[in-house]
Amino acid sequence: MEKINYKEIISQYPWIAEKDQLAIISPDTDGFLCGLFMSNYLNWKVVGFYDGKILKIKKDISVKECVFLDMEILRKDIRSLGHHMNLHNINTPPANYHQIMRNCINPNYIRQFDRAHNFSQKYPLGSIHLLFFIIDNTYMKLAEIKKEGLGTIFFADGIWKILFKYTNNFLDWFQFLDAGERIDWWKKLQGISVIDLIKEIDSLINELKNIHPENKRWYGHIDISNFENQAQLLISFLNFLSKLTGWTFEQKNWAIDNLATYNFTKKIYTGARSNEAFLNIWNRNPLSLAMTEGSTIQYTLERPDKMP
Repeated sequence: MEKINYKEIISQYPWIAEKDQLAIISPDTDGFLCGLFMSNYLNWKVVGFYDGKILKIKKDISVKECVFLDMEILRKDIRSLGHHMNLHNINTPPANYHQIMRNCINPNYIRQFDRAHNFSQKYPLGSIHLLFFIIDNTYMKLAEIKKEGLGTIFFADGIWKILFKYTNNFLDWFQFLDAGERIDWWKKLQGISVIDLIKEIDSLINELKNIHPENKRWYGHIDISNFENQAQLLISFLNFLSKLTGWTFEQKNWAIDNLATYNFTKKIYTGARSNEAFLNIWNRNPLSLAMTEGSTIQYTLERPDKMP
């Protein structure tokens, strides 16, 4: 069984394990966990949020100074980490694909997985899981999570909903990621029952209703088109995640007020599942792109605004 080479990852993308970086995260549970994790262990500062349509960022900051977490940015000079599939056929990629991806950490790209051949084998976890593996293999025994926080790890990106539906794929990726006894969350997971994990997730979902009582179906995401009115909701949720995981939330490390706004155009393609259709989209120079299900491709064009 092939396994990921973490030394090679750090050699190629040394910035992911460096301290005192600036981060832009997705405005959902996976992104918030990534921000808390990197802030707690490597003193990263969260300076912005990006959801594929809008970028909120601290004023006078360039995205080239930052690392995007939980979203691939398809620009060779912008650093990012994500987990979405964004290539149709590895045998006939766009001419500039590898150059564009040179600053992007993506597990499907690492394994050379594409939609045409490996869609059912695509990475099934979230960005926080990949970060945990990378940082733990770089700084041995540094990263930990409270047992009470395991529910949040499996709540991120809806992992709990598909864990038992695609068991073989999960096990395959755990082997590839070399999930050994030293990985704290993996070790703790093996020490609890399925029932205990379900109870923790159920408790988390019920608590979300208390955090945002106006929306009983709220699953830990922030609408950044209405960011100013949801800032307190974000702070409450980050405090909640911090209490469960043990990862300290320091508000001074998070840019929440007085952010600049940049608007982009998000498109959703649902036509033929072909390399020709993918290349037509790629040739439009998307800022980000994700193949989600079936023939669906969600992508973002850098207009009307440009990245700062």
